Amino acid sequence: MIDRLMRLSVVIRKDWLMLIRDKAGLAVLFVMPAVLVFVVSLVHDAAWHVTQTTSISMLIINEDSGVLSGEIVKKLHELGAFNINTLVNGSQPLPSQARALVRDGKFKVCVIIPSDFSRMFEQRSDHLYQNIMKGMSRAQSEESASGIEPKVEVILDPTVPMAFTENVLNALSRCILMTETQVLWDRISHEIRSQARRRWWRFGRESDKELSDRFPSIDFIRHEKYDGLLVGVATEYGGGQRGREIPTSTQHNVPAWTMFAMFFIAVPLSGHLIAERRSGTLTRLLIAPVGYGTFLMAKMAVYLVVCMGQFGLMMLMGLYVLPLFGMPSLEIGVNHAALLLVFSASALAAIGFGLLLGTVLQSQQQASTFGAVAVIIAAAAGGIMVPVFVMPVFLQKLSLLSPLAWGLNGALDVFIRDAGIGNVFPDIARLLAFFVVTILSSIVYRMFTVR
Repeated sequence: MIDRLMRLSVVIRKDWLMLIRDKAGLAVLFVMPAVLVFVVSLVHDAAWHVTQTTSISMLIINEDSGVLSGEIVKKLHELGAFNINTLVNGSQPLPSQARALVRDGKFKVCVIIPSDFSRMFEQRSDHLYQNIMKGMSRAQSEESASGIEPKVEVILDPTVPMAFTENVLNALSRCILMTETQVLWDRISHEIRSQARRRWWRFGRESDKELSDRFPSIDFIRHEKYDGLLVGVATEYGGGQRGREIPTSTQHNVPAWTMFAMFFIAVPLSGHLIAERRSGTLTRLLIAPVGYGTFLMAKMAVYLVVCMGQFGLMMLMGLYVLPLFGMPSLEIGVNHAALLLVFSASALAAIGFGLLLGTVLQSQQQASTFGAVAVIIAAAAGGIMVPVFVMPVFLQKLSLLSPLAWGLNGALDVFIRDAGIGNVFPDIARLLAFFVVTILSSIVYRMFTVR
């Protein structure tokens, strides 16, 4: 019995020494999960509290000099739900420039108040006021007040999910309604008080019921009953040929999870590379002789086919399979060459990352754990799980380093904004630069490291 315990203790000591000497393995076991929990928790917390954050960037162009437009802008500031800008590079942009800024993703929403906004509102409100003073009913007042309607224009980034779009429009409508209600109520109540003072001299003080009987339309102007009548909201999306169409969930999810699937091949790719190195297959190939660069190029060719197969499968899913289950069909835009280049560059970046892991890491366990966690972290920070613009500011900056964000941004530009090759070239260039850096790093590390 004692002998068995001694043998057990020796084996335990051996395993313990192997564990603590494997510094990379310890980092994979403890550091990577901690980073994953930290990043994903921050991302999900930001998404959970999106309606209370100031992360949605809004550009306001107020071309009107009236009090009403100023009050609407003031109430939008007071909401605290947006990061509001009124100037770009020190000056107020033109509406056409604002549309371009939204189309390019510089702002998520732009509110344009036209120059004749207050004048048109005053005309309609005066008409409504006269009708109310005549004792018209609500239906009669609404019908009589119809005509040219002052409108606030809202331009939305088409990549913003519908849930956030609805939050923006609801907040704007609430600000307009509060302002409109206050203006009307102040004017009507002032007139009522004036008439009440005049009638007091002749007939004595009138009760609230008597006032309401003489002005039956007054009640629907009160805050709790009035639902807006005079000001409209015109909405459009800042995209290309299909810019006025509402982007679908399929257009967001298909490119996002295609990127995730592509980068997740880093796990099997790095594992196969390590297995070939440890089994001696790599050594025999190099003796042939086959250069390490040639060896990596062969891997690239094989896995590029795999990645593009993933791309084709996901496109077919979005086009033909998802609609069978009641989901909208994928609309891939008109610039197919740009789309193919974005996903090809993304595939190369994913392959380069997998080859670098397989070159640097020492075991398949390290590669499988580190690779999986690293891809999940990059996906969370890159906007795959939730949009980047709802994240904390430092995570938004961190997302600029995620190759998944570069690929996703390029794909969404093509899908939703009808972007061409020139528009998505910066994202393609980043992905290709990442690929080149990872491949060169793999070759240099192999050259200067003794196995």
